[in-house]
Amino acid sequence: MSPRPLTVRLISATAALVGIVCVAASAPAAAAPTGDVAAPRLVVQSHTRSDVPAYVEFRYQTGAVAGMTAAAAARADGILGMLVEKPYQAALTARTSRCAGGAADCGYFLQRLRSYPCVSGVLCVASQVGLLVPGNNGSTSYVDTRAIDTRTGARLPLSRFVPADRRSAFLSAVNAGIQRELAAGGIVDDLLWSIPVTMRSVRAWLPRADGIHVWFAKYDVAPGSFGDVHVRVPWSALG
Repeated sequence: MSPRPLTVRLISATAALVGIVCVAASAPAAAAPTGDVAAPRLVVQSHTRSDVPAYVEFRYQTGAVAGMTAAAAARADGILGMLVEKPYQAALTARTSRCAGGAADCGYFLQRLRSYPCVSGVLCVASQVGLLVPGNNGSTSYVDTRAIDTRTGARLPLSRFVPADRRSAFLSAVNAGIQRELAAGGIVDDLLWSIPVTMRSVRAWLPRADGIHVWFAKYDVAPGSFGDVHVRVPWSALG
């Protein structure tokens, strides 16, 4: 059976809401935000597929925003659509093999959207993904994020919050946070996990009132038993 195309539908603002987000887009880069205020909202719909061969579970969520202008909402909805589409299609087209023990179904794809309280003028959305490709020995998990300008609906870059002259301080704080997580799990001064990450490694991040939150995928900066690694860089660390 051919996989159904993934579509993202606009949803009424009166639908069930998941989370409230928000930091003035005009605030100086790297400046500590003034706190959370009301902002546009993420609206989520859950979906389940039972027709994907060899998958025990195949669940995902699509999203739209309420509370933006029509033009900004259309742009933001396009960003959310791509955020969901990429892992969805990757799961459908993954190279699979036979399940162990003769089982008919052994894979899963679990993806959900959520929003986080954020700095004002920014809609913070995260997609959390868990994937076990049928026949594979290990699973994958990661967080993908989008910081969206609530005025224009555009995706904001990390440089908006971490300008060039603050990158060194930002990376120092990120790497220190990773080492703290490793130490909490009993790993100290391990050469395999002591290589500092670079700006290219920082792909999932959100600017919240207490700092910039950063996520690393399973296996990226720690053993698989740690799962996704999350660290926070306080605004004060950026000087």
